[in-house]
Amino acid sequence: MSEPHITPRETEIIKLLCDGKTGPEMATILSLSVHTVYSHQSRCGRSSASTRTQR
Repeated sequence: MSEPHITPRETEIIKLLCDGKTGPEMATILSLSVHTVYSHQSRCGRSSASTRTQR
């Protein structure tokens, strides 16, 4: 069985999640749309719904 491949962008998303950033905050930092951030999150196995609420 092969190891899952995580892209450099997905690694950035994971680091920002660990820092407690929300989807909109990550989108601004990475110059991406919020939808793209949530797509990367779901590929990483993280439910994007849990980070959609603002702090």
